[in-house]
Amino acid sequence: MYFRLRDLSLVEPVRWLLSSGERGAPDWPVDGSGWTDLVDYVEANGLSSAFAHKLWQNGPPPPGTAQDRLESLEAKMAVARRLAVDHASEVAEVLERKGIPVYWLKGVAWGESLYGPEAIRPMRDLDLLVPATQLEGTSHELELLGYHPDPLAGPAGQHLPRFIHPSGTKIDVHHRIVPPTIYGFPVNDPKVPWSASNGVVRGDPDRADALFHLAHMVIHVFHHSFYNLRLMHLHDLRLAFAKWKIPPADVVEAVSELMPPRVALDILGLCDELFDLGGMFRTHP
Repeated sequence: MYFRLRDLSLVEPVRWLLSSGERGAPDWPVDGSGWTDLVDYVEANGLSSAFAHKLWQNGPPPPGTAQDRLESLEAKMAVARRLAVDHASEVAEVLERKGIPVYWLKGVAWGESLYGPEAIRPMRDLDLLVPATQLEGTSHELELLGYHPDPLAGPAGQHLPRFIHPSGTKIDVHHRIVPPTIYGFPVNDPKVPWSASNGVVRGDPDRADALFHLAHMVIHVFHHSFYNLRLMHLHDLRLAFAKWKIPPADVVEAVSELMPPRVALDILGLCDELFDLGGMFRTHP
């Protein structure tokens, strides 16, 4: 059976972070070692920045060592994000000049829209979607920019082997957003809303972009539910539901076109439960 969100063992402070409802304050760690464990937990799950900002606004002041570590993690992520965004802009400019359509996925596309100007969504790499007919041309242009294929990373069902820049920036060049099957479940690729925005969401998103990204988030959670699922992927969904205001029925319809409806509805319903979304998906059985 695929991963089920209700099987997650969430420490209460993280449940407090993920909840979009009026959830009561959790029991906080009582000593330094407890705070160390909590910071380890949120860092491993990609939530250190989001957790720190909510904690600083609404939680108790952490002890000095935890505070220093959260601030250090924040500073490192800020530098990494600036570098990643600069590289994404450069790549998009070069590829568009060559007539290659570009559509950014995941954090580089909507990280600022969902997390705001304060909190930072960590990015291990950049995810770039191009038409399958343009893979060779895209690879050539990336190599001219100094990227080279990672010798340790083979191709996946949805993207080429990873490219690495000398600065450390990594790019996955997709021709699909997901493999055609995920552990035996057939998955369709959504129609890409190619646009002048290149998939990047600023302010209120275009409806087509928002639905595309939401569908990808749900499939991404499903894909990683068998391995390496980080709570950051669930937090992405929680923020998208809260901020983009896409009608639940539209989300259900979009996701059900891409994967078996019972799987899509199970994931959405469990997200509803985890994030205290008020039954918005349980009304669409």
